[in-house]
Amino acid sequence: MSPTLKKVLLIVGLVLAIIVAIVIGGVIVSKITCQHTSEYEIEILPYKKATCQEEGLTSGKKCNYCGKILKEQEVIPKTDCIDTTKLPYKEASCKDTGLTEGKVCNICGKVVVKQEVIPLTNCKTFDILKYQAPTCIKTGLTQGKVCKTCGKIKVQQEIIPLVSCKEGAWIIDKQATKTSDGVKHTECTVCHKTINTEVLYAGSQGLKYEENEDGTYSVIGIGTCSDNEIVVPRMYKGKAITAIGDSAFKYNKKITSIKIPSNITSIGNLAFHQCESLKEVTIADGLISIGYLAFYDCEILEIITLPSTLKSIDYSAFYNCATLKSINLPDGLTSLGASVFAYCVSLESISIPNSVTELGTSAFYCCRVLTNITLSNSLTSIQPTTFYGCSLLNNVVLPSGIQTIGKEAFQYCRALDSIIIPSGVQVISEGCFEYCSALVSVTIPVSVTSIETTAFKECSLLVNVYYQGTENQWKENISKGFWWDYKTGTYTIVYECNSNNE
Repeated sequence: MSPTLKKVLLIVGLVLAIIVAIVIGGVIVSKITCQHTSEYEIEILPYKKATCQEEGLTSGKKCNYCGKILKEQEVIPKTDCIDTTKLPYKEASCKDTGLTEGKVCNICGKVVVKQEVIPLTNCKTFDILKYQAPTCIKTGLTQGKVCKTCGKIKVQQEIIPLVSCKEGAWIIDKQATKTSDGVKHTECTVCHKTINTEVLYAGSQGLKYEENEDGTYSVIGIGTCSDNEIVVPRMYKGKAITAIGDSAFKYNKKITSIKIPSNITSIGNLAFHQCESLKEVTIADGLISIGYLAFYDCEILEIITLPSTLKSIDYSAFYNCATLKSINLPDGLTSLGASVFAYCVSLESISIPNSVTELGTSAFYCCRVLTNITLSNSLTSIQPTTFYGCSLLNNVVLPSGIQTIGKEAFQYCRALDSIIIPSGVQVISEGCFEYCSALVSVTIPVSVTSIETTAFKECSLLVNVYYQGTENQWKENISKGFWWDYKTGTYTIVYECNSNNE
């Protein structure tokens, strides 16, 4: 039998004996003396393990009968917390604070290692708040930044004020024609508000323009215009068109005619140079000048109307206008440049108004069918080669104010049969009437002091020479070096005294 069982049976027996004694009404108590030697008498007080929460006890002993403590139990102090769980580290962000790592006892719940708060961090990742362009009806925004984590605005977007309307391309409301005005406008591409309105002035549309210093415009090119019969408009962008610019239509092969309005004051240099299809030019009053080479090599130009306001035509302006038969030069014209009508091989007659004071060198060079010309009484000189090669010219009256006649001025004028040299001329220049093979009569004034070499070379029909000075003047000034008749080998001279020397 085990000691424990024996102990239990002993206790039970004692209890039963006490009960019986009470029942029978008399209790006989006999003094029991404990020996504390039997294992049945001794109760073992159990060992209690100390924890971090409660103190412990050492094992002890006690008598079951008398209750005497045979061995005192000692208090075992509480232990340290050894059964712990980690409190996890929590990373701080810009939105939430963090925590350091900690520890807590699994038994008592005591915090062994306290978690410390980790402060908020700076924002690290951002979303870009997009730039929004302003328009004329809606404000814009500058670019900004917002934290992806906490939503905090890092860069605040600023409002961009409304901007001006954005002008679109021109819209044609009514197309202009050559005879009636039209209209066009521009509008905002966003709100469609009308921004500009402009008249499309009657005339050819699409010509290219350039603004002048005074705010007016010049035509400088054909641009997008597809017309063959050009009508220059009066206005462009509300400002007058005052000039045809230099080389504006140079080398254009399609233009057949052009009409120039009254506000045009100048036709630039080479403006219609080699326009090989140009036949007709109409210029309204208002034009003042035509530049050099302006109609150079316009070989089929037949008709040109010059205005009464024209003052000057520069050199070679109508050079080689081979089909031009006639041209009316207006009163008020003051100068004709060098070679101005050179090689106008169809030009038959022309009258130079008395307002012209200057006639350039070679002005009518090789105008082969020019028959009659009326010269300005204001001229003081006939420039070199002015009428060179005008082989049909037979009627020329030199104005009385002429003082010089240049070299070869009438060379190869094969139809010229007579000429009267004005009284102010001193020198008949070299080759002046050379090869004038029909020349029969020449009148030489007393003012002439020299006739240069070849002045009358190959003038085989010249038999009548009228000198207006004396015989001595003739001998002193004229006869020396004078031409002679190659057929007879002698001079051919007809002498006539002037009224003072009969």
